[in-house]
Amino acid sequence: MEDWSWYLALPLLANVALIVAALMLPNNPSPALYVIGSAMLLLLIVGIRNAWDNVTFLAVKRGTHIHPEDKAKEKRRGGASNQEKKKTQ
Repeated sequence: MEDWSWYLALPLLANVALIVAALMLPNNPSPALYVIGSAMLLLLIVGIRNAWDNVTFLAVKRGTHIHPEDKAKEKRRGGASNQEKKKTQ
């Protein structure tokens, strides 16, 4: 449920706030600008958090799973890479 809020609900809320601010802008420009600023700040925070979430997910997933093409490359090289061999020595 947490991912739904970060990936769907909060961006949707920010975009709805931008639409409301656009409708408010001709009549009340000052409050509308605060709504626009708040929506932009929310989108920035959500974007940073979602990027961090994706990077950590891919790093963990990549660390536990070796792609079949990578296995074939390792076999052709003769096993583990040079860095891995140095670590084990």
